[in-house]
Amino acid sequence: DDDVWTARLDYGAAGNDLTVRTRQPGDRFRPLGAGGSRKLNRFMMDARVPRAWRSRVPVVAGPEGIVWVVGWRIDEWVRVTDATAQVLELRFRQV
Repeated sequence: DDDVWTARLDYGAAGNDLTVRTRQPGDRFRPLGAGGSRKLNRFMMDARVPRAWRSRVPVVAGPEGIVWVVGWRIDEWVRVTDATAQVLELRFRQV
């Protein structure tokens, strides 16, 4: 499923104390498949997120940090693996 508005996460890693917010100064995350930590602003520039959208892109975060930049990428640490016991599926929709 290539739906950019749905994310499947390892529930054990992500937990249930998640919030939705916009980016904050100094935000960092490890984009799945990118191999390393990056500043969220740099990720958005590299992913060609239009400048006008960057301050409005929803970010799902927990106590450990960003889990999903909605519409773009999940963080490496919440990816579903063979060791995942429960999968958390998050969906965003326009209302």
